[in-house]
Amino acid sequence: MSNLTTVSSVEYLYTPVDGQAKVDREILESLFTSDDVDAASVTRLTRTILYSFALISAKVENGNALSTEIFSEILKLHEEITNITIKSNGIEYGWEDLCLAVNGECLPLLVIKAFEDDVDNLDNLTITYPLHVDGSGNEYFLGTDVGGVTYQSDSDTQLERAFLVKLTYYLSIDSSVRGATNVWSAAFLDYLQNYQSDLLDIRVYTTRSLDTELAKVIDQIVPVLTIGASLLISYAVLSSNKRDWVQNKPLLCLTGVLSAVFAIASSFGLLSYCGSEFTEVVACLPVLILSIGVDDMFIMLAAWRNTNIHSSVEDRMSRAFSEAALSITITSITDGLAFAVGVFSIFPSVRIFCTYAAVAVAADFLYQITFFAAAMVLFGYREAANRHCLTFQKVKPDDEAPNSCYRVMCAGGLAHDSPDNSSRVKFAPSSLMRFFRAWFGPVVLHNISKIVILLSYVAYLAGGIWGILNLKEGLAPTSLAADDSYVNDFYEYEYQYLREYGPSVMVAITEPLDYSDTTVQANIETLTSDYESLDVIHSSEFTESWLRYYLLYLQTASITYSNNEEFITILRQQFLQVAAYAHYSQDIVFEDENSTEIIASRFILLSKDISSTERERELLEQTRDVSEASPYATFPYNTLFVFFDQYSAILPATLQNLIIALAAMFIVSILLIPSLTCCFWVVAAIASIEVGVIGYMTFWGVRLDSISMIVIILCIGFSVDFSAHITYSYTVAPGNTKADRINNALFLLGMPMLQGAVSTILGVLVLAFSDYYIFRTLFKTLFLVIVLGLYHGLFVMPVLLTMFGPRSSKLRKFTRKSVRGMSFNSERAIRALRKRDDSIRRSNAHENDSPRDRIHDSRSNPDRVKDVHDVLTATEHCV
Repeated sequence: MSNLTTVSSVEYLYTPVDGQAKVDREILESLFTSDDVDAASVTRLTRTILYSFALISAKVENGNALSTEIFSEILKLHEEITNITIKSNGIEYGWEDLCLAVNGECLPLLVIKAFEDDVDNLDNLTITYPLHVDGSGNEYFLGTDVGGVTYQSDSDTQLERAFLVKLTYYLSIDSSVRGATNVWSAAFLDYLQNYQSDLLDIRVYTTRSLDTELAKVIDQIVPVLTIGASLLISYAVLSSNKRDWVQNKPLLCLTGVLSAVFAIASSFGLLSYCGSEFTEVVACLPVLILSIGVDDMFIMLAAWRNTNIHSSVEDRMSRAFSEAALSITITSITDGLAFAVGVFSIFPSVRIFCTYAAVAVAADFLYQITFFAAAMVLFGYREAANRHCLTFQKVKPDDEAPNSCYRVMCAGGLAHDSPDNSSRVKFAPSSLMRFFRAWFGPVVLHNISKIVILLSYVAYLAGGIWGILNLKEGLAPTSLAADDSYVNDFYEYEYQYLREYGPSVMVAITEPLDYSDTTVQANIETLTSDYESLDVIHSSEFTESWLRYYLLYLQTASITYSNNEEFITILRQQFLQVAAYAHYSQDIVFEDENSTEIIASRFILLSKDISSTERERELLEQTRDVSEASPYATFPYNTLFVFFDQYSAILPATLQNLIIALAAMFIVSILLIPSLTCCFWVVAAIASIEVGVIGYMTFWGVRLDSISMIVIILCIGFSVDFSAHITYSYTVAPGNTKADRINNALFLLGMPMLQGAVSTILGVLVLAFSDYYIFRTLFKTLFLVIVLGLYHGLFVMPVLLTMFGPRSSKLRKFTRKSVRGMSFNSERAIRALRKRDDSIRRSNAHENDSPRDRIHDSRSNPDRVKDVHDVLTATEHCV
């Protein structure tokens, strides 16, 4: 694990690998290149550059950030920020050394430049919004830097009050000072977070804020997960307790936990050694693997308790494995396959988590059938020798205890040398196992209970489907930081006050066109108008279209052209030479320096009221819909679209994973469950649980995002744990009726299913109190998986199997054929089977023995009847 490589890039982890915006970005960067960066090019950048933001508002109620008093304080703060100096690699840097420079000077802050000369007269100054013109005729767009505005009662543009202003400090894109700019951003953040003012309320954010906040997850979540693991381990040990100090297995339970710990260490170490990336979400995986390992342990222990306590350890192990190993194998294969499907996800965070999970599940299975199985044998010998579960000293059985204190603290086991040993109980089921067969099963299978359960199931499906129809998609940026993080405060104000105008959206036309053709001009104008008619885009007043302004320029100057060559010549030699239009050269791509052919161009739109994740999704979808209907090769783009792509990709990716995983589950079920009908019911139960988890997480405030997608994949494996266990057990359980077989299945698996569910909930319970959305989401969805899985495994599936399940198993048919003609009296059936066994297995050493001797020998030597043990056990159950 010394090779562990942690990745915290939000763009890399939580956006689609081959998202449309990333493809569009590559196209843009191959066409539109510029060595110079100026104020106009900031809205035309294809990647997010380094910046530091400060949202500043007045502390007083109904304060005006553009008042003389408040803005004077803002100017002082701005001066202090620009005086911040840092050291990097032994070199001292100031703001002017690291700022984004234009013609040798730092890119000015728009709101500072607009009002610094009029600060003493701001209370009396007429300010228009969003476009403001100063006394010198300079025009400033304030829409992205001033927010929470209130207009004069008699005007819809004249400003009365502004709640906040935004200061944006763009940093150099020069790679030689990249380290220094990061240090300056950290100093900026630290300075403003500790800034004290009686007038100003400040919220800050930098380019690396989300990445650094995400990197803090591991340090904060490890202590929480340690508590969860401790609860799980304590429960695993305590749940094995009985009143018998020999049959108690607390140390064996600890060994089962240790087996899961080995699996976690092995899988993490192996993947780290192989260079696999690690991300913060994987930090919660150890608790999940611990839960899976403990679940498997409970099933093994339940199978052990269901064996004949008078048999040898080897025989008990073989019987326990025959009952439990297939269940464990089914769940391990299905869990592993579910995660293996996630390995191919388009979201790297999901892919990394599922890679670690799939390997950890495989490792856990190997340790269960080797390390833990070996431990079961050793503790089985301890139990056979009637030794105390903690001290390993031989003790007396309960009825031979010399006093009450000995009986409470030491007594247990059986007196194997007792002459009436054969009359003692042969099985040692717990009281909870007996409860599931004697009480729980009959109550659930009562006709009235069946009606209630079926009605509740219909209501459950209706609620789940309604929730799916109202599902919200996408991961909000604030979801990646802690609840008390400064990032959440910043985004809250950003969305509430500064999203009426912006972000800008560039629309690129990426095919060569004859722009002098009036038809082409009309088509492009129609395309631009189509965009401007969207409810997520502002009107033409805020659109930057070089073609519009160029045609207006030609019309105003009464300039005509007769062909494309003249059109391009005027464009290059006259229009783009005017200072007001010079920046449009960044929007036109010529084939070469002297060419008259334009191979690509773009125009800039301003989005409107993008104040929520729903509006972000609408912006992405509506602008792309217009591009798809365009007669030309066009697409919209903004740097944020890379993150917005998750909104359109998360649902198809989730459905694809679900369908593939369900198909894999069905194939595994067919191979391992000896009933085609039951295989269909297993897959149906998994699909039903998925409907519930996805639907009901909507009511709990959980969105469909890459975090919940991880748990939905996990849900598939956990669903199998409930449905496959009970279905397989029903298929092979003995019984004359379906109800008898369900009761026997509940007897064997009801307790371990309940124990496994409780242990998993205990393990992840602490996540409910986490400060991080991603971990609370893991808890909520896992809690739904467990609760709904139990509901299906203990209530729905038993009812449906008694109604539609197969009538009998192969084992039961074999048993019936073997004892045809016999009365189902236990002693007569057992005696007949033992006589048949004696006739088959008679050896030379016993040829002269009397029939009575042979019967007695068969009774006293279990190995003598090993080949009919399955039939014998089944017959005893049936009787």
